[in-house]
Amino acid sequence: MRAVLGTGAAGPLTGEARANFRRDLAFQLLTGVFLGVVLNFFPVVARRLGAGEFLLALLTAGTYLGALVSLGAPYVLRTLQPARRIALIWAVGRALWIAALFVTAPTWFAIIALGYFLLSGLPRPGVTWLMQGAYPAPLRGRLLAAARMAMAVAALITAPIAGLLLDVVGHGPILAGASVVGVLATAAFAGIKSSDPRPFRRRNPWVLARGAFATPSFRGFVGAWNTMGFGIAVMMPAVPIVLVDHLHASFGTVGVLSLLAGVAQAVCFPLWGRLIDRRTGPFGAALAICVQLASPVIFLVAMATTQVGVLAAAYLAMGVAGAGFVLGSQTTLMSLARPEDTPPLATTFNASAGLFGVAGPFAGGLLLIAGGPNLALSVAAALTFAGAVLMLRVARSFRPADALA
Repeated sequence: MRAVLGTGAAGPLTGEARANFRRDLAFQLLTGVFLGVVLNFFPVVARRLGAGEFLLALLTAGTYLGALVSLGAPYVLRTLQPARRIALIWAVGRALWIAALFVTAPTWFAIIALGYFLLSGLPRPGVTWLMQGAYPAPLRGRLLAAARMAMAVAALITAPIAGLLLDVVGHGPILAGASVVGVLATAAFAGIKSSDPRPFRRRNPWVLARGAFATPSFRGFVGAWNTMGFGIAVMMPAVPIVLVDHLHASFGTVGVLSLLAGVAQAVCFPLWGRLIDRRTGPFGAALAICVQLASPVIFLVAMATTQVGVLAAAYLAMGVAGAGFVLGSQTTLMSLARPEDTPPLATTFNASAGLFGVAGPFAGGLLLIAGGPNLALSVAAALTFAGAVLMLRVARSFRPADALA
């Protein structure tokens, strides 16, 4: 365990925290296999099934719709130990991909994807609250990073294999097989326990949001995050169009690019974890946004040169930034307030991110229609740059709640 945490580990882990880490590790490993197939290939599958710009925008928005419906988390997770309910909701959502065996129309494929994203995002605030109590604060960043590094490794191994198999046997069997692995992963998550169990309070969403935005550091963080997130959402509908229509990339090529992103993410998870434990979550998020800025710029270069190999650098940047986003957002929400005050912040954060995330792909779709991928990618780069500037301002003045106490 010390090898995982680094030589500067602050104090021993309790038996419960060790057990939580083992369950989290098993969950992340199996989830990595599932996500290595689903998230890397569903937009390309949709495009090959005939999805147009609007449907691609809807699918991309679906990845954020789950965050928007997370406002309902306090109503479905009102229990002292919500891990089992979270696992059940996730299991149902992941099982939907089994239906890909029978789907050949883009509309039905979109329905499967949207159902999965809604159920995946609904309990997300409960996950933040649960993991806050599952791990001690001085080691939280490194423990979260270690488990998620395992997820990234599993995803990076899975992606190129899945890409080759997709070219040979088609999308149905591969997505259905990934679905089964994803459902099995939720069984491991169901055993995670919080050391400070408190039930979610049912509160009016507007009252909840007003209370959360009364926290100045939360306002600044959410504003910077959503500026960046809107930029990424604007970019996402352009990605499958660039890959399929302009660069004619095969599933195997997409798998190799996803492998590069996974390698970068896996390598960088422990680095981000140590950095955030030594500094702050917003500082890590700000650096991650700076790295993400390279991605739309490199996509523009790839289109200009018509060389798909140029995208290797873009996917590396997305992998590095992705690890920073995961840990930067989670650790920031966990350090903004005391455990009993975290659920309102996490719920409001996810809902606001979902709102901007849902709007972004449709804005990206309109930009694609108006000026093609070049316009969409340029706007995405500008928004990401603005998000980086805003997050750096937040990081300079941020003080964790425990430090203020």
